Amino acid sequence: MSGEIVGKLLITLQERDGKFGPNVIKKLKIPENVYLTCSKSGKLDKKIVETWVVNCLKPAITSNVLLLCDSWGGQKDQNLYLEVENICQVQVIPPHTTGQIQPLDVYFFRQAKIFKKKMKDRILIDQLPISIHDRQIGTRRMIPVHFAM
Repeated sequence: MSGEIVGKLLITLQERDGKFGPNVIKKLKIPENVYLTCSKSGKLDKKIVETWVVNCLKPAITSNVLLLCDSWGGQKDQNLYLEVENICQVQVIPPHTTGQIQPLDVYFFRQAKIFKKKMKDRILIDQLPISIHDRQIGTRRMIPVHFAM
């Protein structure tokens, strides 16, 4: 409610074998506020959510917290949140309402999608040698891009 992001952002990437290869582990730079994991599909599963609860959610909260979960089965299972049941109230967002209710969809992802589109358009217009889909973007020489919003 304070408008601040608490804890680490969970990002799940798709990897062929469901685990990061040695080269990816060696080269990938992971920010401190990101909990990075992977799966074969690139989607969450119950094991990933349970690991996130133990490693990220539990250490980040100290008093009563409201956690809004998607109605997807891999998140709404109350057994996933047993580690934090005394300090975390879990509420499930009704099906087909995520775009109107879920805070990240309403306030963050919408703006992020607009920003990504502007960035992609600018790269194409100026014919810059940048791949916005490259995981290793932080390891290459970056060309400054100026946006007119």
